[in-house]
Amino acid sequence: SQQEKEELQRRIRGLTTILHGLTVPQWPSELPRHVHSLLRHFTTLLTCGSKCDTGTQSVIAVTGSIEPGQKVRTLIVTQNPHANSPMGPLSLSQTYLINHIVDTWAALSAVDRCAADYTKQLVSLEIFFLRQSFHKLSICFKEDTKLCGGQRLAELIGKWKPDRPEIAPRWVNPPGWLVMLKGLPKIKSTRIVRGQPEWEFSDKTKYDWSRILVTFLTGMGQSIEKVERAGEENLQKEMKTLNFWCRYLYFFVTWKAGIVRDLLTKTNMVDNMTMPMRTDNSRYDELAEFELEVGGSTGAQVLRYLWTVVTWHEAVYTLCNNKALPKLLKDIEIGLVQVPRSPSSVLTLPEISKEFFKRFPFMILYLEKRCHSDMFFDFVHSEAVLMGLLNYYKHYSVQAGQDVGFGDPQRMQQILAEAGEAVITISEECCWCCDWLSKNSESQFMLLGTHGMMYPWDPPKVGVSELVLKKLEGELWNNLYEAVT
Repeated sequence: SQQEKEELQRRIRGLTTILHGLTVPQWPSELPRHVHSLLRHFTTLLTCGSKCDTGTQSVIAVTGSIEPGQKVRTLIVTQNPHANSPMGPLSLSQTYLINHIVDTWAALSAVDRCAADYTKQLVSLEIFFLRQSFHKLSICFKEDTKLCGGQRLAELIGKWKPDRPEIAPRWVNPPGWLVMLKGLPKIKSTRIVRGQPEWEFSDKTKYDWSRILVTFLTGMGQSIEKVERAGEENLQKEMKTLNFWCRYLYFFVTWKAGIVRDLLTKTNMVDNMTMPMRTDNSRYDELAEFELEVGGSTGAQVLRYLWTVVTWHEAVYTLCNNKALPKLLKDIEIGLVQVPRSPSSVLTLPEISKEFFKRFPFMILYLEKRCHSDMFFDFVHSEAVLMGLLNYYKHYSVQAGQDVGFGDPQRMQQILAEAGEAVITISEECCWCCDWLSKNSESQFMLLGTHGMMYPWDPPKVGVSELVLKKLEGELWNNLYEAVT
């Protein structure tokens, strides 16, 4: 019955709320960064954070077909605290997001790879997206203080005193931008071979290389502070300076020679990093993406952080270097689904304890002081909504649209049907429940990026059967049992 399903959903909301902060992230095998990169990078650029966005409000999920020679149909799901219906119609009423989507496509379409001033166009495009995403970039960059136990990453690396052999020596060809940049720390050991410069990467020079990374991080941090303080008359100038540091940090982190990767994973440069404390805040935590994997190194953790910081520049360069981009941009249709805040309640701690004792009678009641409120102040996660819609229109196409509330179900069905392979990209890595749903619903989905952490979770209203929800509930009870034993 509907009442039984609502109680099931309420139990899931309660269990995930109390499990948040209790469970250890369960890391999946990581997909290569090039997998479905076009869709992933489009999602990055479509994300526009603002000071008003908190938690999952800033998260969007995207699916679609992006193939050369075909019409590009994309469906975006986002949270809207002002939406009225439980599952709002397929509409475009979030003006700031609509304008950003339009501006994104216009900005990308204006780039001409064959133009004489292509480099200048690229810089303008970088600054455009940097301004659009500045608030989100600033928050992400400053997460290093949590990652490094209260100090900046540049400070931590700056205190490093190499004291042991770690690096097998090798010679690398520095790219032109690295040779020409003024004011960077010098590498002590260099040579010229057949007219080409070569710089040594070894125990003798690893400290020199670390100073270059510190320079980029320090420059970026100082520029972010200046942008935050800048008035309208100085904003463009400060944004150009910030873009300078962002671009070259991106170049350095992604350089194929792997200097940054090896500094972080093959030396003890960040071994003294204080492990971050888990947050008790039920809202989305940016730090979740950088949580230390079981058996992982702090260096790999910092490398993930750096990749996240440069993700906007990675998206711009990857898309603009794709020769098929101009054709893809000529024929695009975008649908936007908005999800309202969950007007829901959760199980209180006494209710969870009572049910827990029924399921595991040999256990004592869990008495942690949390989850006494029965209110649930969050959204259905965007990627969960999108999986529900994809599953609904695939498995229940006969009655599709009858009880969902979309004004144009045929259009929705067309967009989803032509989305091709069920691949979903997300502007933030997804939680444990969304990852579980991608593998256990009637349709199988590929979610590009998950941090494996448990967060308060509300099941999507459409496209997830009661059978699947009961299976999820059982998993959550087992997780709670493991967490308290």
